[in-house]
Amino acid sequence: MLWDDGEYEDYQNSFALSIGEFVAIGFDAPSWVHTVVGADVYVTPHPGGRLRAAASDTASAFVVHVWRCSRNPPLMPLNVKGSVAVPSGQPVDSWVSVRFAEPVGIVDIYEFRFFIGVEWLSNGSPAVGLDEDAPSSGWTRLGGGEWTEFGQGDAMIRAVVSDDLDPAVEASTWAAIKSLYR
Repeated sequence: MLWDDGEYEDYQNSFALSIGEFVAIGFDAPSWVHTVVGADVYVTPHPGGRLRAAASDTASAFVVHVWRCSRNPPLMPLNVKGSVAVPSGQPVDSWVSVRFAEPVGIVDIYEFRFFIGVEWLSNGSPAVGLDEDAPSSGWTRLGGGEWTEFGQGDAMIRAVVSDDLDPAVEASTWAAIKSLYR
C-alpha cells in the first residue's frame, strides 16, 4: 500500500529527524488485508531541510513500527502493534525493504486503519523521502512527544500487507496456492 509516486523531488524533500522522533503514514486497508508483513522505506542521500548530518552512502540504524489508529479525528497513531529494528549500513537513494519476524495483525483494528513509520535512533539519519506531488494523502504524522499532522506531502513509507489470517500457513494450504497465481 502506498501514497507516494516513488520519486522524491530534491534534497530539501526528506525527513531527517532527531533521536526518538517519528514519522508515520496512515492507511485505510481494504477489508481483505489481515496483516502487515513489512515496509518499504525510501532512504535518501541527503538529510533534507533540517541539516544535521553530512550526506553518506549508508543510513544509520532505525526502527519501523506499526501503530493502531485513533478512532476520532484528528486521526493519529496510538499504541504500537509491532516493531522491527533495521541495522545501520542500508544503502541510501534506494528502497529499503523491511520484514517483521511475525506478521502484525490488523483485523482487530478499528475500520482497518493503521499507521506505519520510522523511529530515529541517530540524529539526522536515515533521511526518509518526502513526496510532495499530488495527490497527497493527508495521512503523514510527526511525533516525538505529541503527534502532529504534516500537510506538505507524504512520507515515502509503504506498507507490505497480506490476506493471510494465520502467519504459519503451510505450503499446501489454499493461501499458498493463491499466492502462486497472483
